[in-house]
Amino acid sequence: MITSQRLKQLQEQYKNSLPSIALLMILHDRLEYTIKSVLQVLRIELPFDFIIIDNASTDNTKKFLANIQKDPRVKIEYLTKHQPLSVITNKFWRGHVNYDLIGKIDNDTLIGQSWFKRVAQVFQYNTSIAAVGGFAFDIYTDWNFEVSKKNVREIGPNCKILVQPIIGGCAYLTRPQVIEEVGFLEEDIRIEKVKALDGSTKVAISSEKWTQELGVFKPDSPRAIIHGWTEWQKRAQEKGYVVCYPFPLEIVEHMDDPLNPHCLLDKDLSVTELAKKNAKQRGMEYSKKTINDWIRRDGKYLFTQYEYKGFIGKKVY
Repeated sequence: MITSQRLKQLQEQYKNSLPSIALLMILHDRLEYTIKSVLQVLRIELPFDFIIIDNASTDNTKKFLANIQKDPRVKIEYLTKHQPLSVITNKFWRGHVNYDLIGKIDNDTLIGQSWFKRVAQVFQYNTSIAAVGGFAFDIYTDWNFEVSKKNVREIGPNCKILVQPIIGGCAYLTRPQVIEEVGFLEEDIRIEKVKALDGSTKVAISSEKWTQELGVFKPDSPRAIIHGWTEWQKRAQEKGYVVCYPFPLEIVEHMDDPLNPHCLLDKDLSVTELAKKNAKQRGMEYSKKTINDWIRRDGKYLFTQYEYKGFIGKKVY
């Protein structure tokens, strides 16, 4: 944590070289993750506004937050009633339109010292960038350089990116100008289980185009909690934007990944219960193995099968 005097020094130091940045973190229980994630962010000596929303936690989160309020970058809001993540994020987006860059760090994610600067740098070279994130997969298991290198593009001096179809919402920055054109996250996405053509059961999301004629969504259909960011990225790409990672990859740690040494699945009750709820929303039966297989399956598609065919930047490999 830094003092007000130190913050003023940093603001003067970076006045003409660093964009103004507002960062959101939404908390709900999982205190052990929260402590690691928040303190990691506060170790970074840069001027930014850190908005923390406690989404009706039931553990000792409030007590922990009281100890970090001395950092002048931190602004905390406590919600007494749990709200969907998309509602909270949209409110944050609307309230910070005057910043150069705005973004989110999840409370199960650890960012490194270089994250801010490397992610922010990408935006200065191309206005077609919708969002830039940190690489939250397991670099040793999921990343395949020889296959994925075809998606690397050079967009400026010493600035390369890995173009992706989607990036995770655990550590990203975007621009208010992009949000103004693409729109906000959908706040009332509904979910229903449907039969796929192969006979399997899958979760249909009311925001997806292919589901809009299914006729299965009703006013009392369960409200989706975790969806919204992926759909927003799809809309951005329809408008000609791309999402990406800096390259070489800027690694962030996703502590809820079963391969991560900090993972508390099946060890901590609040962590496990939230994972069970999220798995249900994805149409999965919870188990640590199921979560691991799902992440690895996504990694296989993104880093061995996906091929970017657009024209942004210069092909490197």
